[in-house]
Amino acid sequence: MNSGRVLIDQICDTIILFGIVFLILALPMGGKAAVKAWGLLLPLAAWFVKMFNNKKLLFEKTPVDMSFAAVFIVILLSCIISIRPPYSIQEFQHEFLCHFTLFYIITSNIKKDFQFKTLLWSIIIGYSWVAIYGIAGYYMGFGIQSDDMVRRRAKSVMGHPGEAAFTFALIIPLVMGVCIYEKKKTKKIILCIFILISSFFLVLTFSRGGWIGTGIALVFIFFKRRTKLLFLLLGLMLLISPFVPKMVIQRITTTTIGDRVFLWKSAICMIADHPLLGIGYGNRNYQQLYPQYSFYGIQEGNLQNAHNFYLQILVEMGILGGLAFLSLFKAIILSTWKTFQKDSGPFRKGVLLGGLGTIIAFLIFSTTTWRYENDIALLFWIIISILIAIHINKETVTGSPEF
Repeated sequence: MNSGRVLIDQICDTIILFGIVFLILALPMGGKAAVKAWGLLLPLAAWFVKMFNNKKLLFEKTPVDMSFAAVFIVILLSCIISIRPPYSIQEFQHEFLCHFTLFYIITSNIKKDFQFKTLLWSIIIGYSWVAIYGIAGYYMGFGIQSDDMVRRRAKSVMGHPGEAAFTFALIIPLVMGVCIYEKKKTKKIILCIFILISSFFLVLTFSRGGWIGTGIALVFIFFKRRTKLLFLLLGLMLLISPFVPKMVIQRITTTTIGDRVFLWKSAICMIADHPLLGIGYGNRNYQQLYPQYSFYGIQEGNLQNAHNFYLQILVEMGILGGLAFLSLFKAIILSTWKTFQKDSGPFRKGVLLGGLGTIIAFLIFSTTTWRYENDIALLFWIIISILIAIHINKETVTGSPEF
């Protein structure tokens, strides 16, 4: 390969990496579709230039390809039979195609430790200010939202406290895994500070699903990697406990499912009426069809989805969609677990363990909500893509100075 071709490849790799970094940093902003589009289109264009430069298809096979293809096909079929085909096709383009494209951009181009570290620290930096702003806003009266149960809930710059909670439920376990395996004291301290600030912000969202999902994920991480860090963090949490609002205790000790039960019952009826391929891809189809099932008692409020990831998948894509997603998550978890068991690098081991915690938090929190869309879904697939990229590049040398 001549020097000119090597230089072009290096430039393309840089554009791909920092395009994804740009996307990560733009995610917390919310609603900036054009900005996020650039964060996806620039890496995609650089990838195509790289393939043209090498005159070959630079596409890495992954252990989830077959499952991803099955999900792709089922979604296309559900768009065809959808109660609103134009809407479903639009959602397919704006949601799934973005996840699909982002996944293969990362798994085919991000191979070295310094690239993985760059993406991880971009997540930490990009969401640190969100947590700090959210905590400050809770006590100063901005970036908050009220509901029937809680007078004040922190949401920072995000659209809803539940959205903020779900986002940090994905991030906290990931960073915790990395923190446990980090050898350098300075970095470990920085990671611990991020975890504490993020956890405190998560508490102020008053999302019990977020608390439970994150808590179980962290228990899994600490159980797998016995560490003194647990006691250190528990001690620090005790120190900040006087600053925790009394409403947090009340929120923990009360149990309310509210209108979710009615939404779940309606979802089950929709699934029974559209068992094979569902009512069509896109969560607003549920909202469109709900009046036909409103005999379950809820007439107004948030009817955009079933408030349950598993039921929502079955509503939109039927049993075939449910099986396809089950296969996809199984492939992701197994490949990540196998690599974690074999990989000896502390950084990668930390990312893999933390990533498994992220998946656990996602699966548990999703039993009571639907947040698999927009910025949260993109963040989730960035994390999953990193896990799979590590899996298929187990032997790759770092190839760069220490980050």
